[in-house]
Amino acid sequence: YDLFDEVKLRNASTKIYLTFPPVTRKSVLNSVNKKLENLDFTMVSGFVVGNLELLSYINMFQKNNKIELPLIADYNLYVFNSASQVFLEKQGISEFILPFELNSKEIEALAIRNSE
Repeated sequence: YDLFDEVKLRNASTKIYLTFPPVTRKSVLNSVNKKLENLDFTMVSGFVVGNLELLSYINMFQKNNKIELPLIADYNLYVFNSASQVFLEKQGISEFILPFELNSKEIEALAIRNSE
């Protein structure tokens, strides 16, 4: 965020999603929290989350700060059947990024809604 010109971001038609390192430890979350507290969320389209700890953290952050942005499950939150999809949707996930290694038949068998 620090590297971007805020005026250009406000006028851009591109959606901006915040993402995090695949392994997000508590110490990293503490520094992330400080940066998130100062962020103008009117320029953010949502969060991409890659693990359950981060999903829980982002849900809590949004609740505490009265923010409601879409949550997208990164391929690390492996959706391997409809039960896992339902579980993640109950946790606030609205879209899914499917693992790269799945072929078209496997993707079709999953019948995942809202996926890329």
